[in-house]
Amino acid sequence: MNTLLKVGASSALTLAAIAAHASIAIPSSGAGDAILFAEVVNAAGTQAVASYAGDTGVSVATLAAGLASGSSTNYLAGDANLQKLFAADASGDIVVYGVLGGSYTGANNNSNIGTAGNANFISTSTATTAEPGGSTFNLNQVNTSALKTLLGSLGGTIQSVNSNSGGAASIEGPVPATAGVWDDTLSTGAATGYGFFSNGNAVGSAVNLFDITGAGTSPAATATNKIVGTASLVDTANGAYLTLAGASSGTTPPPAVPLPAAVWLLGSGLLGLTGVARRKLKA
Repeated sequence: MNTLLKVGASSALTLAAIAAHASIAIPSSGAGDAILFAEVVNAAGTQAVASYAGDTGVSVATLAAGLASGSSTNYLAGDANLQKLFAADASGDIVVYGVLGGSYTGANNNSNIGTAGNANFISTSTATTAEPGGSTFNLNQVNTSALKTLLGSLGGTIQSVNSNSGGAASIEGPVPATAGVWDDTLSTGAATGYGFFSNGNAVGSAVNLFDITGAGTSPAATATNKIVGTASLVDTANGAYLTLAGASSGTTPPPAVPLPAAVWLLGSGLLGLTGVARRKLKA
């Protein structure tokens, strides 16, 4: 079986076709859906053979709220473009994929994006690249400025997809430059990469879907993240589809960034002062 790399997402019940609405919503519209990005890459892993992007129809707001534990729904099963992508998957090729989504209300500036509840960025990757050739950071390193950049960059990518697809909710191109190349490390055309193809995953295996949101209006304020579900890209004899499911109740977010030693010293100092105060009260 061909090797598949990376995904993550989530939702609720049966089989659903691609979203009926036309073009994919831009994050700045205050709306946005989870989008499946996928490519077929040659056996050497050096060149994209075909490229795909499709709107799942599952809103960022729904995902940010967290999918119910145990829920599971298949999406994009009726999308001919996704079937065409897997048809281009010759023996020895690699299929790479990821799920992204974004939504925010108000202006795309640090003050607004960093305000809790104003913006959400959905990603299946724990390592994210804002733009091709840009710096890569893990989820615990995303700050307000980076979150703003990610949302803006995703908006530009979606505009490109809408333009190339003629406004349809999905696109597949045998020439990746036509549809778009989503993994900057494998691109040979006009690349737009987010680093979400970095971790390997077997076909059908679930990968965590993360929601990143603002937690401070200063550019350096660290954003928060949490696991809101899982997703798997599946290829069967009856066609391909993306499964979005609720994360198990035992799932936990990635480890927090360690606090600087100075913080611990401050805490121990405060505890020491509390002890002195108590002794004085007893005296």
